[in-house]
Amino acid sequence: MGVLDKLRKTISQEETWPPMEVRDHWNQIEGYRNRYENNRVKMIQANPNIATNNSRVETYIPVPWPRELCRFSAALLFSTTPRVTSTQDKELLGKIEQVNDFGAFAVKGGVQVAREGRLGIRVIKDPDINPKIPLLALVPEDNILWDIRHGSFYAGGTVIVTRKPDPSSKVVFRLFEEHTTGWVRYNLYEGTEGELGKEVALSKFAPFANLPQEYATGLDRPTLIPWENVPGAESDLMGLGPVFDTLNEAESLLLSRTRKSQPHTFVDRSMLDETGKLDLEGYHIVGGSRMRPAIGTNGMDLIKTVDPKVDFVQHIQYTNHLTQLMVTCAGYAPLTWGIEGHTASIQRAVSGYAMKLSQLRTLLNRSQKEHMALEAFGYAIATALAMADGSPHVADRLPSIQLGDGLPDDALDGAQEVLFLRQAVAASTETLVKTIHPTWSDGEIEEEVARIEAEGFVGKGPGMAGTPLPARLQALLDEPDKDLTGDGIDTGATPV
Repeated sequence: MGVLDKLRKTISQEETWPPMEVRDHWNQIEGYRNRYENNRVKMIQANPNIATNNSRVETYIPVPWPRELCRFSAALLFSTTPRVTSTQDKELLGKIEQVNDFGAFAVKGGVQVAREGRLGIRVIKDPDINPKIPLLALVPEDNILWDIRHGSFYAGGTVIVTRKPDPSSKVVFRLFEEHTTGWVRYNLYEGTEGELGKEVALSKFAPFANLPQEYATGLDRPTLIPWENVPGAESDLMGLGPVFDTLNEAESLLLSRTRKSQPHTFVDRSMLDETGKLDLEGYHIVGGSRMRPAIGTNGMDLIKTVDPKVDFVQHIQYTNHLTQLMVTCAGYAPLTWGIEGHTASIQRAVSGYAMKLSQLRTLLNRSQKEHMALEAFGYAIATALAMADGSPHVADRLPSIQLGDGLPDDALDGAQEVLFLRQAVAASTETLVKTIHPTWSDGEIEEEVARIEAEGFVGKGPGMAGTPLPARLQALLDEPDKDLTGDGIDTGATPV
């Protein structure tokens, strides 16, 4: 039974939209989206403790931490454009990357999947965009009814495209685009915001009138590919709502206290003239009569200004604790964010290895995200390649994809690694160049190897301090009896 068949069975029992089985999940996604967008009005409406208190509404400050977490996740994965290679599809692959602006696609999708926990990559053709090259379109999680079997196996899904005849209309048309192995099918429903309504002909709504009822893709996999943030499709924001609310409350309280910490001048009533006035602005009258003792600590002050102070140091310490808690619970090491936590200090320079060790939590989190991204990208690009040239077997077109490190490179660590590999005679010149320049193309690596060989550094073993020996010196070591004096080498020189 497909997704639409299950939906029709559900509709016969209930008419509300969205379906009961995904309603809570979609509401959760909407909550993540509201936190990411940091819309102050929506955030107040979502918190009854604030919405019913005018004084709290006035000073409420939502801190945009959810947005920063999601953007950081994308930057960690896609600090550079993913490097996609294929031995059999170089030209076509380059066109797919160019048409889809693959670097921007990756970053945009990285932010969205970190926010929502999962999204879909829809592989489609649109002659108005490009008549030959398939497009990779990102679909929000709450616009998809996934066909998941046996708990974790995807058998396609249905994309819901929602449109209104005009913005003020109460009528809502929902196009169901079902993706299964080898086929894409369309069904149109006419209803309202809260009801799916009844199924109608595609011709009922002009934007969908020219769509076929179904068409064959000719592929052995669905053209809707899932991209999970981490295994289990959890959002980076999952479970962090209370921490976000506490941070917002702390910043809001600081604003309230700051506004209230204005200097106040208190004047004893005995200072007023016969008309009850004083040539002073912004003062408060104290004292019940002229016979009462004057205000002030020494009993003699008739005018006193009180300037309440806000303890900013205490506030910073408190919010730093909350920030570290939030970052850690989101799956990152505080040091990755430049936060000096309880177990990491940034007061002194450390080696690249020590830096990465202190960010182990971040690297472990990244490895999960990288695994899911590579799987989604691989099948999305393979599906596009197969669709472009009519090949039915998607798995045969899987490319090789490499992501950037996402962390700062340490030149010293890289040099030491190459030095040790050269000393152990454990790597070729080409491998060493790839180690130092992981983002270079094959052509750039070949050119660099050629330059190194042209300069004579092609020795088989290490020289002083592990430095590769020039070719002529290496020849002397290989054939000590050979006469090399004509090459400008004094073979009788005593080494020092």
